[in-house]
Amino acid sequence: MDNKYFLDNTLIQDFFYDYKVKELTELGKKYYLKDYGINKEKIETIKIQNVIDEISDNGGGVLIVDDNYKTGALYFKDNVNLYIEKDASFIGSNNINDYPLSFTRIEGESGLYYPALLNFIGVCNITISGEGLIDGNGSESWFSFWERRKWNKNAINKDEQRPRIIYVSNSNNITINGLNIKDSHYWNIHIYNSEYIRLMNLNIYSPESPVKAPSTDGIDIDKCRYVLIKGNVFDVNDDAISLKGGKGPYADEDFHNGINEYVIIEDNLFKFCHSCLTLGSESVHNKDIIFRNSRTLNSNNVLWCKMRPDTPQIYENILVDNIIGYSRALLYIYPWTQFFNLKGRKDLGPNLVNNLKINNCRLRCDTYFKVTKSDQYILKNFEFNNLTIDSLISGYNEDLVDGIKSTNITLYERYPNIFELYDMVCKKFKEEHIKSIGPIKEPLIMISNAYPGAWLEHVYDSIMYGNLFDDFSIAKNTINAFLDLQNEKGQIPCFIKADGSIGYSQIQECVSFTKLGLMVYEKTNDLNLLKKLYDKSIKWVDFLYKYRMSLKKGLVECYCGYDTGHDNSGRLDGLKYKGYYSIDGKRIDASVKPDSLSFVSVDMNCNLYMTLKCIKEMAILLNDSNNINKYDKLARTLKKNLFKECFDEEDTFFYDVDINGKRKYLSSTIFHLFQEKVLDKKEDKELIDKLYNKHIKNPEEFWTNYPFPAMALNDKSRLSHKMPNSWGYYSQALIALRCSLWMDYYGYIKDYDYILYQWLDRFIMDFNNNPFGQELDPETGDSSGASLWYSSSLLLFLYAIKRLKLVKSHDIIPKF
Repeated sequence: MDNKYFLDNTLIQDFFYDYKVKELTELGKKYYLKDYGINKEKIETIKIQNVIDEISDNGGGVLIVDDNYKTGALYFKDNVNLYIEKDASFIGSNNINDYPLSFTRIEGESGLYYPALLNFIGVCNITISGEGLIDGNGSESWFSFWERRKWNKNAINKDEQRPRIIYVSNSNNITINGLNIKDSHYWNIHIYNSEYIRLMNLNIYSPESPVKAPSTDGIDIDKCRYVLIKGNVFDVNDDAISLKGGKGPYADEDFHNGINEYVIIEDNLFKFCHSCLTLGSESVHNKDIIFRNSRTLNSNNVLWCKMRPDTPQIYENILVDNIIGYSRALLYIYPWTQFFNLKGRKDLGPNLVNNLKINNCRLRCDTYFKVTKSDQYILKNFEFNNLTIDSLISGYNEDLVDGIKSTNITLYERYPNIFELYDMVCKKFKEEHIKSIGPIKEPLIMISNAYPGAWLEHVYDSIMYGNLFDDFSIAKNTINAFLDLQNEKGQIPCFIKADGSIGYSQIQECVSFTKLGLMVYEKTNDLNLLKKLYDKSIKWVDFLYKYRMSLKKGLVECYCGYDTGHDNSGRLDGLKYKGYYSIDGKRIDASVKPDSLSFVSVDMNCNLYMTLKCIKEMAILLNDSNNINKYDKLARTLKKNLFKECFDEEDTFFYDVDINGKRKYLSSTIFHLFQEKVLDKKEDKELIDKLYNKHIKNPEEFWTNYPFPAMALNDKSRLSHKMPNSWGYYSQALIALRCSLWMDYYGYIKDYDYILYQWLDRFIMDFNNNPFGQELDPETGDSSGASLWYSSSLLLFLYAIKRLKLVKSHDIIPKF
């Protein structure tokens, strides 16, 4: 096919080769906002709208944004152009009342919703340009959206009242060029029912961290013809470019919906995004689309076809040509069933993807061909030519497409046997790690032959197992077993061994046990479990306050090395009992204070903080009003004490503290501030950024080749603690597994993916010699050989494969 034609043999019009943008001098009479007495500190929507109306009344011209102005929804009119000067900006209001409800278009439906910041409705021959900024100022609504999702997991995008940045509808000959667009509440640019649209040289940004900006697509094309998207940079927390057009079982009968055709997307740069180009999810018909000559640095997919079984869909004559870089998948097709609703329609036939060509691409991928078989759609006439692909797995299956051709494909597949290993590990885990342990008749997870039993520090293993296999019976057994063995003083046991022995000689709670129990309740809705957890967690807290705060700092102390599970760590230097607290070979009860050095432990106090917060949450659930404020106050006081005693402002680090002051060991206990949500995403944002960038993401400390070492690379004690099972040197599988509790939550999604890839590589590389050991050298990745077939390592492997979507097509990623 000649590159002068679309795939239906239609000649590409001259419009697609016209890249000239009108200069400011060509846009008519200039109207500078500075001449209208607009207060830059206030929301001045009405005054700015009056200027737009004046320009229109005077026959047209250009509105020039010459400083930083705040506004709500503005409506532009025919012959009113917009130019934003360099270092100038429009800043959107974060008050939804500044966006009065109007009839508009959103998510494939037409109706009453909130307008965009800048609205261009029924206009022609408009240029929107400049080197300045349009700042959506959307962070408040992002926080609110995710809080709403906590309350209602089925909350949809439109439930959180959020405006877009630019909305163009029923218009033609519109050029948007050169601007910087950032932090939209919702979609960035939405073009509906319009023709001859040019979107060029834009820089569109919305963050994926520390707070994910939900559904902040870069550009959405919705029932449009003749669209050029050229020379843009996308770094957004959703699809970079999405072709919409309508959704619902009767979408083909609604005149508001329709086709996107004759769209060219070229010369763009894609940083982070869910997909470079997405067809759907609200889409009826996309035809004659060319996506070419672009680079992807960090996308999840190059081309994503979202197939809605509750919407009639046809995607045809799609050309992807000359895309280079990295993407998780080159092609991703699967049934999109979010908020599925047939509304009684029974005659919907299978949807169709027909005549798809992918040519001349050079890509590094996780999965080259990520296509799911389904009777809900038909895939026909696919062609792949001149591809060079370096992929973890291929996924290529000709049986999924009716008529597929591949020529000149160079494919390097790193994990050709990943499915077999995945299945083998699943089988081995269920057969050899799920056992009755000691006095517990119900099955629990046994750690390994080196540690035959269930340990309190490994309870999270059972939660991960539940998420991976959708079976929370093991997790429920585990929580009940430890609760039932709580002693008369209130201590939860530290282990239940296969030989029947129960341990009370140390704490070893490395994740808040109460939080894990609450997670199990949320999965099982077992009210009896909730009541038991509530009562016994209060006794557990009482134990810690009564027996573990001898220094009178209002903070929990470490009495022996195994209290924190940090075996063989420099962090324990100077501590008399670096393992068990024992006298004459007899282990001493964890409630007894040793006659030697003890220290305030950062991680133990983070765990206690989360426990207090969870007791408050359970008090709300159980309507125990007396304890709601009590435990909330205890948590706030504990956090205050932790900051007062352990935080070193100069180092931006939290250190353990003994009677002599701060113990300056750079320990991975810093992660517990995140893991137990001690750091509030909103209130502590500045500190979160500093901690993460100065220490956690620092290659000289914790961001090693194989993150995260239990002690930072530049910690002086580190090299003297290189022995198997060392929390003073190695990167531990337990740390990597626990990262699933916090890294996504704080927005470090891609960083966690990187960590999982590194562990996955080593698990596969070391399989024949050191299968699934507990720890890796943080610089070389070599296994120490300690505790092979370790439960946390096996679960980390399975989780990595599912999360990175390297599993069989019918499997789904577990939700947390």
